Amino acid sequence: MAIIASITADTIQGVLEDIPIAYEQGADQVEVRIDKIRPADVTPVTLMNMAQHSDQYFNLPVLITARHKDEAGKDHGFREDEQRRRYLLEEAIRVGCDVDIEYKAGGGAISDLIHVRSSYGTGGKVIVSAHDFDGMFEEIFQDRSLKEIYKEMATTGADIVKLIPTARTWEECLDIMNLVSDVSEKGGSIAAFSMGEDYRISRPLSLVYGALRSYAAISKGKKAAPGQLTVSLMREKTEEAQSLFNLGSISYPQDIDPGELASYTRLLDLGE
Repeated sequence: MAIIASITADTIQGVLEDIPIAYEQGADQVEVRIDKIRPADVTPVTLMNMAQHSDQYFNLPVLITARHKDEAGKDHGFREDEQRRRYLLEEAIRVGCDVDIEYKAGGGAISDLIHVRSSYGTGGKVIVSAHDFDGMFEEIFQDRSLKEIYKEMATTGADIVKLIPTARTWEECLDIMNLVSDVSEKGGSIAAFSMGEDYRISRPLSLVYGALRSYAAISKGKKAAPGQLTVSLMREKTEEAQSLFNLGSISYPQDIDPGELASYTRLLDLGE
């Protein structure tokens, strides 16, 4: 499992200043949201230099995300055209970065990234993602279940499926945790939790239940999405949840009801 520090600076210099903060807080990787950076600052050369700086000085691999405007929530998302966005993602994986691309970008865009990675042998991972800031993908995926959505997204050949809805009840939050546990037990690669303040317990719990990664902020004022914990608090609460799970105080999601899941919020005391 890995804790990814989302960096939302609007300049490359700002990113370089935030990387050591992520390192000091114990992040395993940094996610650089290039959709938040001034377009003039983002070039293949700056992406390469930034990735090399993070790896050489802090041993932190870089994930490049250029979030599409349709999945950026209240943010504007990537401010240039789709051709430019895909070009920058291809350049990022060519120099060894992981990349995140939305499932709605289409199979061609996803397979192109996989092909670039294979051609250059750089080892960067392709993460295919979907986000719903308003619910459980009812409108986006036409009322399909989370398991059906995961299976569909997994057929793209991406290394990790990232599936991030917004739960509105503890029943829905438990559905997300059940998905993580089920996929993990079957050897799948998934990152899934609920956005939003009410169900942020799902962020550390998802790692305990087998998610490969979860996302955190380097400070309270630099959250990339609603409900993000800081990296240091995320590390602390994930380790605490893992200990409680090992002791039997936290159970597998399939063995509990929504009320017990809600009680874990009080048990872990997320603070902030």
